[in-house]
Amino acid sequence: MLLMLRDAPYEVFRLPRDRYYQLADEGAFDGRRVELIDGVVITMNSMRGPHASTVMHLNLALAAQVQGQGALRPGLPLHLSDYSEPEPDFAVIALKDLPDDSDHPTTASLVIEVSETSLAFDLGLKADLYAAAKIPEYWVIDLVHQKLVVHLSPKRGKYTRVSRFGRGKSVTSTVAPKVTVAVDSLFR
Repeated sequence: MLLMLRDAPYEVFRLPRDRYYQLADEGAFDGRRVELIDGVVITMNSMRGPHASTVMHLNLALAAQVQGQGALRPGLPLHLSDYSEPEPDFAVIALKDLPDDSDHPTTASLVIEVSETSLAFDLGLKADLYAAAKIPEYWVIDLVHQKLVVHLSPKRGKYTRVSRFGRGKSVTSTVAPKVTVAVDSLFR
């Protein structure tokens, strides 16, 4: 649960996913980019130059590598629980994990967030959210420090292995479908 909610001296109403959809259909979010995180509706930051550029270039690189082995879902929801439906910059979904067209996937092999203004959120709460959902691999592209932060081995809601890779390195995912990214290509 969100830290502010865990430590609060009052009861907080957590919004379930079905009510979140209902509110969206009723126009409650008024064109804002939002995601449901642990029952709380979070407004997503708009993508500015470096973030948008990195997403565009990474989309091209990942699509070519994933093709035929899985599905690349850029900026689309993951149904992780009845209270969480994040919209990561990328989710790589194994073919066996693709749902029918009636809902969003409930898991991913690899989730990637491109992060600048939301770095603490992506390395903290989002990492815990993905670990709790047993996403085997989570990458954060840290635009501030020009690093690729790789999270592996989720156990009890935390990733037990976190590594940071800088320029001059290449990183290959440990899960299928495997993708390889040269860290230099992420920062232009």
